Amino acid sequence: MSQNACLVQDWHMEGVVAGLHGISESDIQKHLQNCSKTGTLIDPCAYERGYYEGIEQLCTKPGGFEAGKLGSPYGGGCPAELEEAFLIGYETGRSLFIADLDLRIVKTGFAAGAASSEFIGTPPSQEGILHRLETFPQTKETRRALVSQYNRSRFNARSNLNNEVIGNPAWRLSHVIRKCELVKEKAKELGFEVDDFC
Repeated sequence: MSQNACLVQDWHMEGVVAGLHGISESDIQKHLQNCSKTGTLIDPCAYERGYYEGIEQLCTKPGGFEAGKLGSPYGGGCPAELEEAFLIGYETGRSLFIADLDLRIVKTGFAAGAASSEFIGTPPSQEGILHRLETFPQTKETRRALVSQYNRSRFNARSNLNNEVIGNPAWRLSHVIRKCELVKEKAKELGFEVDDFC
């Protein structure tokens, strides 16, 4: 770690930011130890106070929902006594993120004029998706959709439905819309704002 990475004006605020991002305590300790090795003056008490403030803001049901709906990974940074509430929100937000992204993939496939079977159902090869990422006219939405599909292909996600149903673009779109709406309804029942989805 360079000395520049350790030049922090406000160690308390640095701790808050680390807590809000759910960075684990072991990673925090490594960071502080590395900074002390560079000869940088650190304020571990201020950092720790800030970190716990950030963790207390993140590790709530609403904090988990915000992290999940943004597609942020969760690395287990919440303490055990706060993790249950966080995970309720996180799993709800993550489900909404995935359902909304699936819908965007289908819509992007139609908008791009690509065969819909390339976006849902049996995924195309990773090479095919990488080729599309390189040659496809890129917008933020299409790139997100293709990257998501590439990640799905790595896990070899496949549908149990027969090929005739999977090959029907109208059925696929209505199915994905309905799935997203169901996830949205569940999130609303738990008290979350979900108007920007689906």
